[in-house]
Amino acid sequence: MISTSAAEHRARWTALGVFTTVYMLAGFIGMSAAPLAPFIQEELGLSRAELGMFISMLYLGSIFTGYMAGWLSDRWSIHKTLVIGLMLEATLIGGVWKVSLFPAMLALVFLAGFGYGAVNPVTSKGVMIWFPPHRRAGAMAIKQTGFTAGSMMASVALPVLAESTGWRWSVLASSVLVLIFGVACYFAYPAAYEGGRVVASAAAVKRQTSENAWTGVVVVWSLIGLFFAALQGAGTAYMAVFMVERFSYSAVAAGVFLAVAQGSGALGRLLWGWASDRWFKDNRKTEFVIIGFLAAAMSVLWGLLPQNTPHFFIGVLAGVFGFTAIGYNAIFFTLVGEAAGPEKAGQATGLSITIGYLGIIAGPPVFGMIADKTGDYSMSWMVYGAALALANCFALIYFRKK
Repeated sequence: MISTSAAEHRARWTALGVFTTVYMLAGFIGMSAAPLAPFIQEELGLSRAELGMFISMLYLGSIFTGYMAGWLSDRWSIHKTLVIGLMLEATLIGGVWKVSLFPAMLALVFLAGFGYGAVNPVTSKGVMIWFPPHRRAGAMAIKQTGFTAGSMMASVALPVLAESTGWRWSVLASSVLVLIFGVACYFAYPAAYEGGRVVASAAAVKRQTSENAWTGVVVVWSLIGLFFAALQGAGTAYMAVFMVERFSYSAVAAGVFLAVAQGSGALGRLLWGWASDRWFKDNRKTEFVIIGFLAAAMSVLWGLLPQNTPHFFIGVLAGVFGFTAIGYNAIFFTLVGEAAGPEKAGQATGLSITIGYLGIIAGPPVFGMIADKTGDYSMSWMVYGAALALANCFALIYFRKK
């Protein structure tokens, strides 16, 4: 017979598996526009700025539900809020396959963002209540790898599928797949063990109603995270098109480099999280700033690369870019969650997403507009790298005074 402690331990890791899988599915369907960008641009004749609006609309929609989803997870059910959000996202993005007008596509993606916005704050809340402090960064890192793993799979699989069936059918197939696995995640979640944790969390929230989840530290981290999000959103939205234009790669080859970046992002989240729990658990902000400066440097390097850059070097740079500019956010959400405390982690994460996602909303189209004005993406990469470096300088100055 399994002891209570052993059963709870197994339930904890099962819950983390569900959180990771759901986030992977959300990333797979939500980021599908990035690897399919060359196909979509060719069919619709979109400008660079217009192409970036798909990801922007997804994150704009998520702003309206991020905080509410976090609030619900603090008081209601984690897994129900989570799966409802995922299935809403998959259903609406799947509807794009039948739409021919660009504004209508954007409207569907915007509404899909309502579902997507629930996934990150709710899964982050789940990690905060299921795991003790000395394991949170590692658990958060594992959960966050789900998103990059899903994006990476989309980067590899969707261009190949689009080559043979067209990009619309690849979107529809992705949507159906996500819905099926979403239902499986709902039944796999150890809900019997969640009840006591959520009730205790809700009671704590009621006892602390005089305290604000959006403390000054959370807001400052969220504003700094906005610059990280802008580079991550723009980088993933335009990397495939950038590869095609600058280095004359095929759409499939460009998707492979994007997959390298996404895969390295997943690895980065794991290793940064492991390092945080091992060496930085009392000073995670130092680690976060180090990651930021490295990501900024990689962005500037993208803008300086000549057309004849060797394939191997491009692959290495894609990997380091993903390791930092995509791999940062497990540490970010751990910082935010710990600043607010486990009882209000859902609300705090929802607030940080609401602020930070402004970077992803504005990031891709502004990145594209700079490229439209200058004729290529060099200045876009360098401007975004410089902006992130300045944000990290501010973090150093601000938190040194604390």
